[in-house]
Amino acid sequence: MNGIVYDSKAGDSDTVFQHPSLLSRILNKKQILQVVVDTVLITIAYLTSYLLRYDGIISLWNQQVIEKSLPLIIPIKLCCFWIFGLYRGQWRYISIGDMWQIFKAVVTGSLIIVGLLLYIYRFEGYSRVLFLNDALLTLVMIGGVRLLMRLFKEYFSLQAERSNSTPILIFGAGDGGDLFLREIRHNSNHDYLPVGFIDDDPAKKSQVIHGVKVLGAREDIPDIVRRYGVKRVFVSIMSASDGQIEGIFDICKKNGVKYDRVRPLLPIVKSREKEPACSKKDKVVPFRSRMRKNERKTSF
Repeated sequence: MNGIVYDSKAGDSDTVFQHPSLLSRILNKKQILQVVVDTVLITIAYLTSYLLRYDGIISLWNQQVIEKSLPLIIPIKLCCFWIFGLYRGQWRYISIGDMWQIFKAVVTGSLIIVGLLLYIYRFEGYSRVLFLNDALLTLVMIGGVRLLMRLFKEYFSLQAERSNSTPILIFGAGDGGDLFLREIRHNSNHDYLPVGFIDDDPAKKSQVIHGVKVLGAREDIPDIVRRYGVKRVFVSIMSASDGQIEGIFDICKKNGVKYDRVRPLLPIVKSREKEPACSKKDKVVPFRSRMRKNERKTSF
């Protein structure tokens, strides 16, 4: 029956209900693929640790040891990965926090394995250095493959942006600019390509934030607009006064560049009662609302 129930009155092609397998109830397709990849990497790391420990030669005795221990090592490490949440996120969005979870999962798994082997086999026939190598290799491989996925995602996203995107400048290389740039990078429903930052702090000139360079100060805007073909300037300075914003907007007007003021949505909601209403010229645009507008225009 293959787990499929048919209506006795309907034709053979009419499927009324299909029983999901136990594995599909626990894991989705992406998680199953992640588990398979991690299983392969755990195996490679363990075998490589033997090759490093014994100068590239695995004796018949060590082959027997591997055959006995590997079926124990794989499920223990996978369970630790699951407990520490390695299969809850997407690899392409891996962060420092995720790498810390990987480190804790690998260390915990290695300690459990060493403890069990010590209890079951009295650690006879096992090398302590071997398990140190195994832990390091597992950490590098498990973390490395996830970092590679993120790098590939960012690379191809950047190539797509460069091909059909609107060049923009971000005024303000502080927390607001950093947050705004992250939002652009992680939201595919937009058509903006950040070509650089503008900041009046001389100490920030030529600094690089997430791969985007601080190109100069406000007086450099006309030259930068011509050089990079900038179409829009987003002002992301959180603490700027109305007078400062007006000065930046005037420069944009003179150079025929569109402009917007962007602030994080949460601070706007929290401080709405304290902040005075903005003038029509000082237009505050929460970036996520702009993303929703763009989502209506673009479908992927």
